[in-house]
Amino acid sequence: MSYESAIDMMQSKVNDGKPNAAYKQKIPNRPSLYGYTSVDYVFRDILGSRDKLSLGYSFNYVRRFSLTWESYGHPDSKSIIPTQRIHSVMMAYSWADDRYSISADCSNIFDALAYDNYKLQKPGRSVFCKFRYLFNKPNSYNQNNNYK
Repeated sequence: MSYESAIDMMQSKVNDGKPNAAYKQKIPNRPSLYGYTSVDYVFRDILGSRDKLSLGYSFNYVRRFSLTWESYGHPDSKSIIPTQRIHSVMMAYSWADDRYSISADCSNIFDALAYDNYKLQKPGRSVFCKFRYLFNKPNSYNQNNNYK
């Protein structure tokens, strides 16, 4: 989690010395509060020896923020990037000492509206599936999945 209060503290403009109209205002296009968390759990030896099942959940939060200076323009016509809460889940299964694996990810599982820093809408819910085969496994790989 991160909190930031970025405020313009320049009383006058640098190049011409005129008063700064944005003095003591929040810097635009920067969220003041945002955070990310994830939880993963791994089950080992589920269907056989040397396999594992990984389950994961992640949450991304961004508090609403203004795209432009807050004092400029009419409040009803301001571009505000709304608060975003994005939930995602993941599952992966690997076997034969991680030589083979299959995984599935579902991002934004509740299909919440999401925006980038310029108020362009991001894609909604997305689902990905991937199969992986490791061609060349190092010889120094031991059963505890640690490199020597």
